[in-house]
Amino acid sequence: MRDIILQFPSQFSYQPNINNREKLPVEVSAYIVGGMGGSHLSADLLKMVNKTLDIEIVSDYQFSNSLSKETLFIASSFSGNTAEVIYLLNTVLENSIPVLIVSSDGNLIKTAIENKLPYIELPDKNLQPRMALGYSLRALMKAVGDENGLKDTSDLARGLNPEIWENQGKSLAEKMRGRIPVIYSSSKNRPLAYIWKIKFNENSKIPAFYNVFPELNHNELEGWGYDLPESFLKDVFYFIFIKDNTDYEENKKRMDLTGQILANRGLSVEFLNLKGDSVWEAVFNNIILSDWTSYYLSRMYRIDSEKVDFIEKFKKML
Repeated sequence: MRDIILQFPSQFSYQPNINNREKLPVEVSAYIVGGMGGSHLSADLLKMVNKTLDIEIVSDYQFSNSLSKETLFIASSFSGNTAEVIYLLNTVLENSIPVLIVSSDGNLIKTAIENKLPYIELPDKNLQPRMALGYSLRALMKAVGDENGLKDTSDLARGLNPEIWENQGKSLAEKMRGRIPVIYSSSKNRPLAYIWKIKFNENSKIPAFYNVFPELNHNELEGWGYDLPESFLKDVFYFIFIKDNTDYEENKKRMDLTGQILANRGLSVEFLNLKGDSVWEAVFNNIILSDWTSYYLSRMYRIDSEKVDFIEKFKKML
C-alpha cells in the first residue's frame, strides 16, 4: 500500500483511449455514470470541479429518471464484475441507449469486445478501485470529452509529491488511534469528505461518518449537545474539518463556530486546509493525506490495508 501511495502521481501520465469510438453518438447532451464504491469517485470529483458538465451518478440497480437516447451511459466498474453496474448496463442495452464502458477487466470488457461497444480499458487491474483514482478520472475525462481536464491533470504527474504528506498522515493517525472519524466539509466538497470516509472504511477497517455544511448545523450538531458522560464522546469520536478558501464565507463561519462548539465540549477537532497550486492539485493533495492517515491507522491496528475480505465475503453470500 505504501508503494501504491508513493507511485500514485504516475497515474496521471496515463493516456486513455476509446476503443470502438466510431460507435459513439455524434451529439450527447448529458451523461449518466453508473458505478459503485471506488468506481464512481472519479465522477463525483469531476462533477465537483467541472460545474458546466451535465452528469448524473447512479449507484444502484435502477435509474431514478427516464432514459434518453441523447444521454451517454458510462458503465464504470474497475473490476468489470460489479453486479449493480451490469444490471444498469443490461437495462441500457435493452433500451438502445448509447453506452461506453470504463473498466480494467471482467465481464464488462468481455461484453464490450463481444458486442463491439465503445470502451476504455484501464491499466493495472490489480489495484483496488479506491487507489486508482488517477486512472479512472482521466478515463472519465476522455469519455466526456474534457480535454482541458486531461491537460490540467497531466500536470499532476509532476506536481504531486506524496512524500510531503506522509508525516502529517502518520501524526494524524496517531492522534486518531482508537477513535471513530467524523469528517465535515462544505456541500461543495462533499466528495472529498466521502472519500476520507471510505478510505477509513476500506484501508483502516473502521467505521467512519461524514456530513456537510450548512445542512449539518440544522440537525447533526444537536446530536453532540446532549450531556452524555464526558468520556463517551471524547474517547470515541475524532472530527476532521476540510477547509477550503473558496467556500462561501457563511459556510466558513459555520465551520469555525461548529469546531469551536465541539472543542469547548472537549471533543478532538482537526482542521485541514486544501492546499495546492491548482484546483486538482489541492483535491489530490487532500486525498493523498487521507491515504496516508488511513494507511498508518491500518499499521497501528496490524491489519492489511489493501484487502477487503469482509466485502468479498459478503459478495459471495449474495
